[in-house]
Amino acid sequence: MYNAFKKAFEKLLKNNLGIGHIWDFSTDKYSGFVSDEMIEVFSVDHEAGATSAVFSCSMDSEPALIDDLGNEILREVYIALLNLRPWVLLNDETNSINADNWLIIIAGDPIEIYVIVVGAWEISHPIWTLTKATSLAKDSDTDKIKQATDKILKNKKYFAVCDECSSHLPAGYMHSDTYCMGCAQSKHGIVY
Repeated sequence: MYNAFKKAFEKLLKNNLGIGHIWDFSTDKYSGFVSDEMIEVFSVDHEAGATSAVFSCSMDSEPALIDDLGNEILREVYIALLNLRPWVLLNDETNSINADNWLIIIAGDPIEIYVIVVGAWEISHPIWTLTKATSLAKDSDTDKIKQATDKILKNKKYFAVCDECSSHLPAGYMHSDTYCMGCAQSKHGIVY
């Protein structure tokens, strides 16, 4: 999870318009902020109206230091960051749907592969989340992992191709089985 988190952080910094404080974020369990130098996360107790520090570290910290915090916290923070600037993190000018942008591989026993998916819609924008697509044996080689990621990228449960504009999109962006939300608006008069 650390590698996905670090990559997201670097992409956010690269696309930042200013210097210093970048974003506050909040989930059901955590709140915090990310700046160009560090991240701070606090656990939130809504009943008591209290927060307590979970961690504070520079993004130059050793990966092991951040990994020791646990994948649950990193997943929560990653999802919060993803929902703040999804297309900065997900878009790739040459290939919009690819394993580097849409899949997160967590080395462990077993190796777990997560997909970034639309978990829900809030008014007219998606709420992104992670869902586990598959697990592989800890000793799986890179070919086996590549086969698994290719299979996930072709799985209609997670991704689809619009028949009208040929865009390869997350399944949550399809209006129907045959066309995407963009084509629904521009070609079929659908208003969201």
